[in-house]
Amino acid sequence: MAGPNPIELAVLRCSQVSQNVRRITLGGEARGYALIEVTDKADIQALEHPQNMEIRRVINPTPDPEGYFLAACIRKLPWLAGQPAVWSASEFSSMRTLRRLFKQEHAVPKSHLYISSYWKIGRSEDGQKEIKRQDAELQGE
Repeated sequence: MAGPNPIELAVLRCSQVSQNVRRITLGGEARGYALIEVTDKADIQALEHPQNMEIRRVINPTPDPEGYFLAACIRKLPWLAGQPAVWSASEFSSMRTLRRLFKQEHAVPKSHLYISSYWKIGRSEDGQKEIKRQDAELQGE
């Protein structure tokens, strides 16, 4: 994970597919959470991580077309003191819901927030790219 240094608090969010991003470079003092959504307990993989990072896996066997499942899981986490650095890769609707959560509820500045989607329930890859482009235009990005 590249971003602001030093990282006081990291909130990493990824789905089953992106958990293959195993090399997360955080300073030894980084602390926070990595929340990984999987569809089945059998999908859980061991991950190397800094000592002060807590890995939490959430099992969601049913796709969430509204994107609320992960936001609800994150809201249950204690929000640690310090300036968070957030990295999130997920389904499109989850990305939009999480972006609102981190920007509006936790005031995470854009410089400390990387959030992206790489698929959308019910859309082809080309359809996902188009809806992502439209969303970026609406966000002024």
